Amino acid sequence: MDVGKIKLQSDVRWNSMCNTLQSYMQAWPILLSIVEEHRGEVKQDIYRIVTDISLKRNIDDFLKILSPISAALDVIQRNGTNLSDAVHEWHKLSEEGNKGPWAVCKKCRQGMQGIVQRLKKHQDKCMEQLQVAGNEDQTPDFSERPPSAKRPKTNENLSGTIDKFVSKTNAVEKERLDMDVAKFFYATNTPFNRVEHPSFKHMITNLRPSYSPPSRKDLAGPLLNKTYENCLAVAASSLKDKFVTLMLDGWSNIHQEPIICLSACTSSGEAFLFETIDTEANSHTANYLQRITEDAITRNVALFNFRICGFVTDNAANVTKMRHQMEGTQEKEFFFYGCGAHILNLLANDLKVPNIMDKVVNVVKYFKYSHKPLGWIRAMDVGKMKLPSDVRWNSMCNTLQSYMQAWPILLSIVEEHRGEVKQDIYRIVTDISLKRNIDDFLKIPSPISAALDVIQRNGTNLSDAVHEWHKLSEIVRECSD
Repeated sequence: MDVGKIKLQSDVRWNSMCNTLQSYMQAWPILLSIVEEHRGEVKQDIYRIVTDISLKRNIDDFLKILSPISAALDVIQRNGTNLSDAVHEWHKLSEEGNKGPWAVCKKCRQGMQGIVQRLKKHQDKCMEQLQVAGNEDQTPDFSERPPSAKRPKTNENLSGTIDKFVSKTNAVEKERLDMDVAKFFYATNTPFNRVEHPSFKHMITNLRPSYSPPSRKDLAGPLLNKTYENCLAVAASSLKDKFVTLMLDGWSNIHQEPIICLSACTSSGEAFLFETIDTEANSHTANYLQRITEDAITRNVALFNFRICGFVTDNAANVTKMRHQMEGTQEKEFFFYGCGAHILNLLANDLKVPNIMDKVVNVVKYFKYSHKPLGWIRAMDVGKMKLPSDVRWNSMCNTLQSYMQAWPILLSIVEEHRGEVKQDIYRIVTDISLKRNIDDFLKIPSPISAALDVIQRNGTNLSDAVHEWHKLSEIVRECSD
């Protein structure tokens, strides 16, 4: 359903409370139909809130009080509002008994109710007073030129045109420049409204005065379509009759929408994203993923005319099942396999010792996010201490290694500022047995971390991955012996 954008309240955005309530009321009829249709799947507390008619009426009544304040705030905080505009808004809010808007004369600053006849009468009176005051001023006459003033000499022999001194941009050049500007915005994920920012326009004017950059609507419309068509043409030319490895992965975009993406990688290392699928409210079962993947492959093989030699996915249970199902049904000459880097990351996470990681993370957060400790480590020139992240593979090993590199300086800091450091942080940093345990533990995941760095970097091929797995198996065999 086409529900408009529902806004959230923010402490740093004024008027956001009113905007949140207004957006909720606009979307309420559709939200009501959704929770009724999916009553068995919606959380019960959400269902009770949306279906609460008395709450809806209370919001309506509250908005009648809040809306005038919100409207005045929008006027006062926008760019270009001056003091007289602010006074005018305050008069509108304070004069409850008046009919019609309140007005303030810009000449004499007198306030009055905004009735047309009264405003005209006051304007005539105010103008008469200004004319009387203006007649008392003495204006000097500069019509006579002083005798000493001489006309500048002119060179009557000047020849040629001034075209070479004038900046010109014809239609062909403008189209080319528009595309260059558009590609910059697309490549850097810059918001389209930045193209209309005064500073950006000023920069373009200084670079080429005769050129007017495209509007944000141009960036979001014809220029985007043309860039997409050009990218399709480049991909079609680069992928034609090429052997490629297909890659499938899924994530949520910035709007928390579930996305499945298919891309193709050539033997030279070129990667092309050719399909992005919004799965909407569909469950990511193996059968559903298989259906949309096979449809996407059929469409794009016909469009780009490439030849598939391999198909790689991550190792989630549903995707692995989909991969096995496709492997049993596909008659094409390509093979399926799971991502080697993803397997190594899962292996490294299985080796994680919670007691060690939790303590290290607490210390790193304390020194990164507390005011005084952050100043102490900056003064001692401590290297960057890293925190683990679920979306960054190898981050667990990197966190422990960065902590061990910084540990001698951290130890001196907590000893020097013992009275100011939290006691639990002091105990962790000065715990020599913990430091030894981390040293011993890093001997286990370090080979995995080194292999993961090799496998996940750009340019690594399948033979490199097999080589790294062989090295790991040899290390495991030596340790077991």
